[in-house]
Order: sequence, then C-alpha cells, then structure tokens
Amino acid sequence: MVTFTTDRDGNIASLLVQLEVLVTDIVFTRAPAGQCMDPTFRAACAGNYIRGDATHVVTEDAEGQLTLKIPFQSLYQLRPYQDSTFTIFQLDGNRVEFRRGASGKIEELVYHQPNGTFIAKRAGTGAATHSPSF
Repeated sequence: MVTFTTDRDGNIASLLVQLEVLVTDIVFTRAPAGQCMDPTFRAACAGNYIRGDATHVVTEDAEGQLTLKIPFQSLYQLRPYQDSTFTIFQLDGNRVEFRRGASGKIEELVYHQPNGTFIAKRAGTGAATHSPSF
C-alpha cells in the first residue's frame, strides 16, 4: 500500500510505502527543487523590501542560505521549498516567495501566511500592498 501526504497547499509532501507487514513504513519526503536551490537566484533575492513603514531585510548567511529580518521580530531562516518559494523555518505554515518583475529582476517578496498573503516591494520599485486571501 502507498499513502500520499500533502502540505497545506495540496502539494504532495511525502509518500509512505509498506513493503512488509512486520516492517515500519518507508517514508519518502519531497526534496526542495527549482530556483530556490540555485545560489545565483538566492543571491539575487537578497535586499531590502518595503511593506508599509517596515523594511524587511533578506540576506545570505555564511552557508549561502537566506535569512529574513522583520522589524521587532527574530531573525528567520529561509529554507528552499519549491521553485522561487522558501519556508520560514521557525514558523510552520509560513512561506515567502520571490517574484520577478517585467525586467526579470526580483521585485517582490510575497508572504504566504495562514491569515493572508502580503506583498513587500523591493526598495526603490514602488509602494507595498496588502492582499488578503480568503
């Protein structure tokens, strides 16, 4: 028997396979893939993003992984998830996505949270917006 598990967005996150009755199921967990795995893409994501009056700062740590600093909050570690999306390691169910503009450069940081979707614009590219998702 094969069992699939999904994440909050309905993406297949893992599968469990029972090969023998007396042996515990073997679990295969989906590995990150896409642009998020490319060091050049991660470097292009680093920068300041504005949402309201707050500046959200994305930097690379010594291992080349992204971190996120939101004013008055802890420093968060971003972990590759899929394509241009990263999970916020310390906040289960929260993700950030980096979106390119017409120029091909990263222009937006999109927060996907249980209570909505929020957009921060890269500093110098225009006003930030708020788009709740219900």
